[in-house]
This record gives sequence, structure tokens and C-alpha cells, in this order.
Amino acid sequence: MLKAVDQKRVGTTHRTTGKSPLEMIATERQAQVAMGYDASHDDQHAAGELAAAAACFALGSTDVTDAKESGEACNLWPAEWPREILGENTRMRQLVVAGALIAAEIERLQRAHFAAIDAAQQTTLDTLEF
Repeated sequence: MLKAVDQKRVGTTHRTTGKSPLEMIATERQAQVAMGYDASHDDQHAAGELAAAAACFALGSTDVTDAKESGEACNLWPAEWPREILGENTRMRQLVVAGALIAAEIERLQRAHFAAIDAAQQTTLDTLEF
């Protein structure tokens, strides 16, 4: 648990960027979208790739050890993504990218959820007789 003094620092701005952690993540997400990693791109990754990559960035590794079972490392990194981008970042940058990827996955899940609701409503409307 963070001490009160440290808790105050968590929401403050970063000394070098002048941004809070949430602002840094939002800026990274906006940069991702500007580079073409937008909703239509993200929707192609419905098998958990965005969340898996975020986990790798958050942990700073493409492998996670399964201590409960065999103790072997399992590779979470999406196969089609270049592995070297993980190591090209500072630790803070890895965490910012992880946060932005989590935001992208949440956005993707929200779109899928609302698309399913819209489809169900349309199906209901199609079956009603007027």
C-alpha cells in the first residue's frame, strides 16, 4: 500500500513530460490511432491479442511463467507482432504502451458489446409484425 505522501505523487505530472500517467496513456493511444491502429484495425484482433500484448508490455517480457502447473514459460506475445518492439522501450514507456493497449482492448470490447445489442434489437424488430 502506498504511503499518503506517495499517493499524492501518483496523480501528479511526470517531471520530464509534464503529463500525468493517464495523460501519457491517452497520448499514446491517440498516437496509435494516428498510426493506423484504429477501431477497424483493433477489431481484427478479437482473440485477445491486444490484452496479451499489453500484459507483455506491463511485465516487460514476452514470456510468463506458469508457476502452478509445469513452471514453463508460455508465450503471450501475438505471433504476427515483431518481438523487438518490446525491448526497444524504457520501463516507463513499456507501461504507458501497456495502458494504451488495455484502453484499445476495452474500446474493442465495448464496440463488440454494443454491436451485439444492436444486432439483437434488429432481430427483434425484424420478427415483429406491424
